[in-house]
Amino acid sequence: MKKPTMKEVLELIEFERDSEGELFVRNVKGSVEGDVHGSVGGNVFDSVWGNVEGGVLGNVEGHVLGNVEGNVKGTIGGRKWKFVEESE
Repeated sequence: MKKPTMKEVLELIEFERDSEGELFVRNVKGSVEGDVHGSVGGNVFDSVWGNVEGGVLGNVEGHVLGNVEGNVKGTIGGRKWKFVEESE
């Protein structure tokens, strides 16, 4: 792969510094074709084609095409979630 230029990088990613001067990513204006090793403190405006290993502290406005291994606190399709025990 041809190495990206600083101009190309800055067209895809916005950076900022916190109150202690630590650099962080403010916005990504493209797709992530790999992993995010850290938290997303904002929204994902498209699909996640992989796992979320942690909590989703917000809304999923679309489909979950996989497993939820934890709790759902809120509504599904506008209806209050009720846990149902499976029979054997």
